[in-house]
Amino acid sequence: MIFRLFTWWYTDGWKHAFKSIRLRLIAVMEHFSVGILVKTLWEPWKQIKRYAWQGSSLGDKMQVAFDNGFARFFGFVLRMSLINIAIIVSLFVGVWSIVLVVIWPLIPLLPIGFVMVGLGLIGL
Repeated sequence: MIFRLFTWWYTDGWKHAFKSIRLRLIAVMEHFSVGILVKTLWEPWKQIKRYAWQGSSLGDKMQVAFDNGFARFFGFVLRMSLINIAIIVSLFVGVWSIVLVVIWPLIPLLPIGFVMVGLGLIGL
């Protein structure tokens, strides 16, 4: 049984560890809904739009245009901030995943190291 564990750990388990990097990054992007954020980048925030009445004055129409432009700009800023946060989180997840893949072959050796430290064969 121990032989099968080591066989899996250093073959299929390691392949699974590599595949998990991609899955983790996809999960982060889906969590932040990056695809939707990019598609709606210039949409007004919370779909807030104002409309000018047909008989409105030029000043009212200008105010409505300014409000709608501000809502779009505010939506752009918030969506870009979320996209940037998603990129930063993805970088952390990616780096952490690579660290885990690098130490993957050493994990089965940890119990041996703990026993050696416990017996006093290795000093920390």
